Amino acid sequence: MARPRSAPYRLRKLSEDPERWQVDFGLLPSGKRPRKVFDSEKEARRWAERKQLQIRRIGVKALQLKDEELIDAAEALEIISDLPNATLAKAARFFVAHGEHSGVETRTVPEVITEYLQEARDCNLRPRSIEDIRNRLTRFQSTFGKVGIHEVTASAVNSWLDGLGLSAVSIKHYRFVAHGLFGYAVERGYVSANPLTSARRGRKRSGRIEDERLPEALAVDDVERLLRAAEKSYPRMVPALAIGFFAGLRTSELRQLDWSAIDLGKRHITVRPEVAKRRRQRLVDISSNLVKWLRSCSQKSGPVAPAGAAYRYQFDRVRTKASIKRWPVNAMRHTFASCHVVHWENEAKTAFQLGHHRGVDVLVAHYRALVDREDAARFWRILPSSASASSDRQTSRQVPCSREEASSSRKKLQND
Repeated sequence: MARPRSAPYRLRKLSEDPERWQVDFGLLPSGKRPRKVFDSEKEARRWAERKQLQIRRIGVKALQLKDEELIDAAEALEIISDLPNATLAKAARFFVAHGEHSGVETRTVPEVITEYLQEARDCNLRPRSIEDIRNRLTRFQSTFGKVGIHEVTASAVNSWLDGLGLSAVSIKHYRFVAHGLFGYAVERGYVSANPLTSARRGRKRSGRIEDERLPEALAVDDVERLLRAAEKSYPRMVPALAIGFFAGLRTSELRQLDWSAIDLGKRHITVRPEVAKRRRQRLVDISSNLVKWLRSCSQKSGPVAPAGAAYRYQFDRVRTKASIKRWPVNAMRHTFASCHVVHWENEAKTAFQLGHHRGVDVLVAHYRALVDREDAARFWRILPSSASASSDRQTSRQVPCSREEASSSRKKLQND
């Protein structure tokens, strides 16, 4: 019988059962010897010829595939048919690295998120930080559902990020949280590698290129109108607003600040580690006008700002009274930084007041706004309504002034 050179085989009757036929392709390089028995010569020949065709197309290894394996391969190809550049070999490599047989313990996305948040609590992360992480991961979970954490790829996460429709900065924050989640999964052995560590983070990932967006500060007239509204309608909000504008504390720090941390004699506020954002204590100077605002309502101890939901309620009511509809992000802190750096002309001093110990880059990138010197000078002369005219004049000499004003005052004194 003629046998193709590319796939020689032998067809014979079984000596122990002459009614049956055997196809034998001989010993393969792999050390295996594919053989199969059929009830008729026709069936045997048909199978052998089909195997020959497979060998011509994909090589001798095709002989090692069972019929059910061929069916499985066909189903797999159907699954990945719509994916660009997808092959069975790539799918197999991914399965080896991330699948159930990769030697790592598997967990679903919700399970890993639950564990990750619990670890954050165990590590004494602040409740506000935990809430922020939880909110971001809730959106992550709503997209990926109950799939295994090992099944989530970098491309899938990037598609999710792109679909959020947020600014580049917000997307960066979401990516940071997702990276932390996968980092935890790596530590616990749920995935073999963090898919976001090696993901490209160029222009395509960070979104379209945008011009610099300067931080916004409130207009000086708006600041004064807001404080007057608080004096008249919600005096409990006055110290918190005054400290926010004239000392630059973060809102989260204001809401935890106690009167015992305010020393009007030494004119500084102690932002303790348990209150500070980065758990580092710092001293913040109290300006001359802030002394006036705090002296009339100071206490030995107790919370400076209304507690809980009362803060947000009273804050919103004061804004309404002052007819301030638009409130820029971190408006009080940005306004302080902008007016402070213009007045003192010392970025390092302003950065120190803000608690930025790594230099002025953060100040310039996130807090510097366009405020002219005249407005900055007016800002530092905003006083409570109860101050008398003479007190106003005396305090205005004490508040920070520009270098030109200070120089002019010195020359006038010399001439006198």
